[in-house]
Amino acid sequence: LARSAVDFPRHASLRLLIQPAQESVTQRLFWSVLAADLTMLSCQARDFPVARKIYGQLTGLARAHPQEPRLRDAQALAAFYLVRGYVDAKERDAARKIYDELAALTFSHANQPMLGRFLARAAANLIRAYADARKLSAARKIYDQTATLAADQPQNSALHLEYGKAAVGLVAYLIIASDYDAAREIYDQLAAFAADRSHEPELRKRVSKAAYALSSGYAEAGERAAAREIYDQLVALTLAYPLESALRENFARATVDLLNAYGDGGEL
Repeated sequence: LARSAVDFPRHASLRLLIQPAQESVTQRLFWSVLAADLTMLSCQARDFPVARKIYGQLTGLARAHPQEPRLRDAQALAAFYLVRGYVDAKERDAARKIYDELAALTFSHANQPMLGRFLARAAANLIRAYADARKLSAARKIYDQTATLAADQPQNSALHLEYGKAAVGLVAYLIIASDYDAAREIYDQLAAFAADRSHEPELRKRVSKAAYALSSGYAEAGERAAAREIYDQLVALTLAYPLESALRENFARATVDLLNAYGDGGEL
């Protein structure tokens, strides 16, 4: 149904689909799911006026029925789709506006874990937008907000994973910018966060990926002592969880890069 609405945007029935169902809890819930899908597809079609209209209708419905938390979940998902769509379209300011609305919604409903997950996913996209524009201080502020949210929700493993992805992305961007001190700070923060959550292997995978990126970044910059320090941490992490293939792969890549650095420095 949502796909048909995007394929036939001028069909007379479209204006009916984007009108919220009001009659019952069930109808409101089903319409909210449809609205989130319509927002996603409209963003993919770069039809942002329609996407914003649908998002606005969904936001209004969620506010009118605050006792129905799943409407807020759908609102948050639609907001994430808008942020991602605007970032892909290079409309950073529009993405930030929706992100700020989503952040306000999330922090005012800390008991809804899905909101935090969607905010962190939106944050990763916005970090990318700011980093591409060389606005790393703005990217860092978004990251810090995500880190705070993750710390405030210790049981929300889905949020922790999205936080880890955002951290890895920012580490990579900081390495490209040769800001190794900031990259190390983000890595250390992520590693410390994951150390207390041994039951979250997907988060640990992100620590491994960040360690590989940072070790290899240091190696390429000729900072072999710093590269070795991070590499040794990656070795310890990999040995502690020998059955996790992603950790072994990052360890192997980091080994090759560090050996090349030692070779270039005449230290083999």
